[in-house]
Amino acid sequence: MTSFQSLKQLSPDFNRIVDLAPLVTLTKLTGLLLSGNQIEDISVLAGLGKRQNVYLSSNPLQTLAPLSGLSSLKILHITSTQVQSLQAITGLSGLDELAVGMTPVAEARTPDNCPVTAQSPAVQAFCSAP
Repeated sequence: MTSFQSLKQLSPDFNRIVDLAPLVTLTKLTGLLLSGNQIEDISVLAGLGKRQNVYLSSNPLQTLAPLSGLSSLKILHITSTQVQSLQAITGLSGLDELAVGMTPVAEARTPDNCPVTAQSPAVQAFCSAP
């Protein structure tokens, strides 16, 4: 991956990807489309702070905690994942678009997993919707 260090967008959707460790050298990525893979651990993304668009739908991931420090994140899609809480991304004030359908958090919103007082406009809109 070292020959792709200037890459700004990567779209390996539906490729049975499990390990994101090779992405650690791609520090200029702003768009990452990883839907339809086998990704459970997204901790590598915590160190890639320039991320603006992240698509993780249809992956078995359960937590968004590694994304909590991605202050530049604007779009996040986690539809059809096992994510049970949006608490980790409530402070992302630039997050404008959030797709959460068919997740445990979408099925059972509570103040603990879906806080309506979030700084993120997208989280706030989702959590306060009827």
